[in-house]
Order: sequence, then C-alpha cells, then structure tokens
Amino acid sequence: SLEQRFGTDALDADSDDDGLTDGREWAYGSNARNRDTDGDGWEDAGEVAAGSGVWSADSDGDGINDRVERFELGSDFTSRTPIAMA
Repeated sequence: SLEQRFGTDALDADSDDDGLTDGREWAYGSNARNRDTDGDGWEDAGEVAAGSGVWSADSDGDGINDRVERFELGSDFTSRTPIAMA
C-alpha cells in the first residue's frame, strides 16, 4: 500500500496533522510525515492554500523565507520585487 511505501498511518488520513490529507500531500509532492516539508516554519496546508511552494523555503528566490515574508513583513512571497524597509 502507499501507506507502507511512504511510512504513513493507514488509519489516519492526515498522518502529520498539517491540514493536508496524505493523498493531497502525495499529489503536491510534499512529505506526508512532515508538517512543514521545506522547513520554513509555515505548515504545508497553509503554503498550498496561499500559493507558496512546499519544497522551497524561499519560493520567489529573493533570499527571504516565505513565512517571514508572509507573516512578519507582509510582503509578496511569490514576487522578487524588493521590499522597502523602514
């Protein structure tokens, strides 16, 4: 079964309890055993819902972590546009 192959819990639709079912995790290519596949501090379900990449902590490649851009700076984590810092 897929659960045995990937080491997930066959009795739990969301093995890592991140808000994405294991099936959706496999479809998105994220890790169904890790709530935050890319390690940026933003759980996979939130990243998917917001359009951020689950495999890259810096989806737009601007050198700023997606979680920091979204929640601390309030900037666009999908654009490389520079941020004016006060």
